[in-house]
Amino acid sequence: MKLAIILIGSLVLLLVPGVPVEGSYGKLRLAYNPTYDIWFFQPKGKPKNVSKKVQEAYYAAKKKGGVCFANNIWSYCITGEIIEETKP
Repeated sequence: MKLAIILIGSLVLLLVPGVPVEGSYGKLRLAYNPTYDIWFFQPKGKPKNVSKKVQEAYYAAKKKGGVCFANNIWSYCITGEIIEETKP
């Protein structure tokens, strides 16, 4: 009986996904490497441009879910709130 419980518990732990980096809607999570001053997406890719407003939003939200990019729109990953960028 204990063996069955251990096997089922192990199976559940293996099947439960971790925190998704790319959501089901194709969102890419923004990340930053301060050593090389590089902005990049997780799991892969690099943004063409990261505006100051998006950078500020990233620093403010990096411990609270981060900033995501999908369909040419920057937003907060958890809330989905759009980050308005000012056009030059």
